[in-house]
Amino acid sequence: FVSSAALTKMKWENMQELELANSIHLVEGFTVYQKPKDPNLLTLVILGFVFGLISSIGLLTLKHLFNLARS
Repeated sequence: FVSSAALTKMKWENMQELELANSIHLVEGFTVYQKPKDPNLLTLVILGFVFGLISSIGLLTLKHLFNLARS
């Protein structure tokens, strides 16, 4: 005859083992994270300069056209 305390202890141990078994998953085909090669800093700086230059020329053109329309 097994006591109630022993059954409760066995139940608790089995629940812990089940939780542990459900929390472990094997990941296959995992590759180690590597630092991305693109875009690098030089490319970002050049693109930022070009887009800034184009947008400033566009804004100045719009301002000039607006001033022409007002006069």
